[in-house]
Amino acid sequence: SIPSTEYSHLLNDKDTADFMFKCGDVEIPVHKKALEHNAKNLLMLAEEILVRDSTVIGVEGVDADILMKFLEFCYSPNEFKKHKENYSVKLFQTAEKFKSLTLLNSCYRMMNCSLTTENIFQIIDIAHRLKYLILFRNCMGFIKM
Repeated sequence: SIPSTEYSHLLNDKDTADFMFKCGDVEIPVHKKALEHNAKNLLMLAEEILVRDSTVIGVEGVDADILMKFLEFCYSPNEFKKHKENYSVKLFQTAEKFKSLTLLNSCYRMMNCSLTTENIFQIIDIAHRLKYLILFRNCMGFIKM
């Protein structure tokens, strides 16, 4: 039996999708039940748009690959956490945009473990804007090293 929050078997399944997100030229199939658990605010926004429009929702301000990573998290949070790819800064910004608290917390943990000279100022900015005091302190500690 598949846990209620595990929908990886539906990821990229156009036949059973409830609607599509469109980023530039890329269309990504989306299933409402996958968003219900990890992106309720995004689902509510999508449902408002779907009432007025077609089944394709344009998404602006997010790269298609980052939106896909966001959806991978929504469809399979446990599997997503196993990946070591560093998408955390862009994903954090996307999670902030879509108000996904579960993903925000996962990204916070990833960013906290992956501070580098290349991303430190971006992470400080995020920590400051979102008032993540612990992350901000960790960034300051990283700089002092």
